[in-house]
Amino acid sequence: MAFNPSSFDQTNPALFRLIFNKFPNVEYLSYSVNIPGVSLGEIIQPTPLLDLRLPGDKLTFDPLTLNFIVQENLANYIEIYNWMFGIGHPQSLDSYKSIARSSPNNSNRVNIYSDATLFILSNKQNPIAKVTFVDVYPTALSPLQYDASVTDVTPITTDVTLNYSYYKLEAI
Repeated sequence: MAFNPSSFDQTNPALFRLIFNKFPNVEYLSYSVNIPGVSLGEIIQPTPLLDLRLPGDKLTFDPLTLNFIVQENLANYIEIYNWMFGIGHPQSLDSYKSIARSSPNNSNRVNIYSDATLFILSNKQNPIAKVTFVDVYPTALSPLQYDASVTDVTPITTDVTLNYSYYKLEAI
């Protein structure tokens, strides 16, 4: 049987948008983002002759890693930092309570987690695929590096690592 794809268009790795439901007014100016890997566990069934490998029943998702340009006023960096600070409440339970009360119409769960949507764009900047991450929360935020010795001004970027319950991938 011959290979006959319906489209030879290649995906452009530079065309994507990431939007967090928690921050609807901010679209992260991303340098890079990944569609995380997923693995299915396995079960080893022993037999007298050969151990058999059988598919497991749980998926494991790799973390979502986003590298983004930090805004001049640090607004997008501060949003992630405050989100982590509120979840981790390193000083007292008051910071946790402030996240729980930040939106009185929502449950605590909604205020701690956020869904996020990654749009993969065509070469004409039209969405062609959507990845919806459910129950996203940040686990790591890399430091900001300021350096007075640089000669050319390049934007400061940073990484944020996010975990989530699962993601849905669909063509648009």
